[in-house]
Amino acid sequence: MRRAATIALFALLSGCGPSGEKPPATAQESPVSAERYIEAPPTKNTYYVKVEATDELSAPGGGRVVNQIYRGQRLEITDRRNGYARVNSLDALEAAWVKASSLSRDKPAQPDQPSLTPAQSDTRINIGNAGEMGLKASDVVALREAGAALIANGTCSSITDGDASFDHPNLFYVNCEGELFNRFFRLKAGKPAFCGQNPDGC
Repeated sequence: MRRAATIALFALLSGCGPSGEKPPATAQESPVSAERYIEAPPTKNTYYVKVEATDELSAPGGGRVVNQIYRGQRLEITDRRNGYARVNSLDALEAAWVKASSLSRDKPAQPDQPSLTPAQSDTRINIGNAGEMGLKASDVVALREAGAALIANGTCSSITDGDASFDHPNLFYVNCEGELFNRFFRLKAGKPAFCGQNPDGC
């Protein structure tokens, strides 16, 4: 979920941990989507991801995968080489290379948002919209359903973050306010089945 990121301060808010998940926020680092910041005006080097997801690489055409970026994310191109663009993204800890064909000067339109129940719409659940940071409409519903369940049973007073795992299919996690760990879950019959703090145990 991603995800996985958003120059210095933003990187601290959404860098990925060893297991492929973003670390939970501390009290000083409340996760906030890059879309919620006031963006600077686009420049001649501003581009947007136009595909659903693409890898950021440590070298043009190869190297290691350093991050994954998603449709609609804003990038600044600093160089081009052999069909790849060197970019600074809001989620990456370092400059990286992406396929130039996956970028566009125009920002893609945001997808339709899902219909939510009153419980899922609770303002204490801080989950991004569909189209932000790789979230699909079904991801938003799943994460908000999990948040609503945790608030309803008194486990959490609010939800500060949540995402879909990018390396564990059909696995999600949310963070309760004040907690320093992820609560992983899968959906079973449309309801969250929580399975601990370790994605490998789910």
